[in-house]
Amino acid sequence: MGVISYLLTLVVSHKEASNPPPAPALAPPTAFKSPPPRPPSPPPPPRLKN
Repeated sequence: MGVISYLLTLVVSHKEASNPPPAPALAPPTAFKSPPPRPPSPPPPPRLKN
């Protein structure tokens, strides 16, 4: 039983690892580049809010 569960976990881990790569590859690189510049632009000062 333990060996079967171990093999199942390996198969699941391989499937999960193989699924993510194709998604980013299909998506345009511009989409990934656009998000980073957004966070640095809006820096809200918590001190003023408090």
